[in-house]
Amino acid sequence: MAPTGPITALRYGNIAIVNQNICGIGGGKHNCYKLDVIANILRKKGIDIYTFQELKAGGVEKEVEIGEYLFFLNADKTDKRRSGVGIMLSPNARKAWEQAGSPEPIRKFCAKGSRIIAVNLCYKDARNNKVKLCVMSVHMPHNGKAPKKNTTEYSDDDYLQCLQCIDVIVKTLDKNTVPLIFGDFNARIGKREA
Repeated sequence: MAPTGPITALRYGNIAIVNQNICGIGGGKHNCYKLDVIANILRKKGIDIYTFQELKAGGVEKEVEIGEYLFFLNADKTDKRRSGVGIMLSPNARKAWEQAGSPEPIRKFCAKGSRIIAVNLCYKDARNNKVKLCVMSVHMPHNGKAPKKNTTEYSDDDYLQCLQCIDVIVKTLDKNTVPLIFGDFNARIGKREA
């Protein structure tokens, strides 16, 4: 079963990046059969970096290797409903991570869930100059969402807490690092009707 959420794609120089809310990674091998499917799709399409949200898989490993692809995950072991974000690196992107010194991903828990992960990379551009990137996968809480059975209502403070976490990460980057922020921002336009 392929991922089902909306897709956003971007090309930064010669780096192809895709973002998607995957609506859960399922069970099976490594407790995440959908990652096998994703790795195959990305291999065929030539995607370097894949950011994703809503793992819905408490207790999943922090790092999963599927073939030559490396998945960094941030999933709360106690919340199997919506929690969790991740970043997949192709062999090309994995080399960029290694060129950056293989830094530990930045994982943030905020607004009642594992909502942010960031990975630092170092690429060479067409002129052979170093390009430092910080790629983030973010899953913002629903701001003002009416609670459903067995769900959590999020406040404006929860939403602001996530924005502050993103801000802290960006402010800690050196001035030569380009932040690329992808995610499911649960944006709403207009007023909510009662």
